[in-house]
Amino acid sequence: MSRKAVLERTLGKKAAKRFLPKITNELKLELSCELVEQIMRSELSSIHGSLTKDLKARKAGNGIAIFDPDKNRDIAEMSAHLSAIETVARYYGVSLK
Repeated sequence: MSRKAVLERTLGKKAAKRFLPKITNELKLELSCELVEQIMRSELSSIHGSLTKDLKARKAGNGIAIFDPDKNRDIAEMSAHLSAIETVARYYGVSLK
């Protein structure tokens, strides 16, 4: 039996809370600007590659819908997203080729 269960059984739930540590799922990190930019570059490259692969599959007729069940609208939306990713990638100096 866990410590928590023993305390709750002995003291009751309300009283047991005083003896149990508060557990939080919080973690604070400080990241340098350079590290954030490196993460952005890596993610942009990864997302671009994945979306390009999805677009090629969708055009070939064996991909799944990403943004719209209609194939033509889905292809148009994927293309627009790729264009936006390429614009942001240029800003961060990322080569996507």
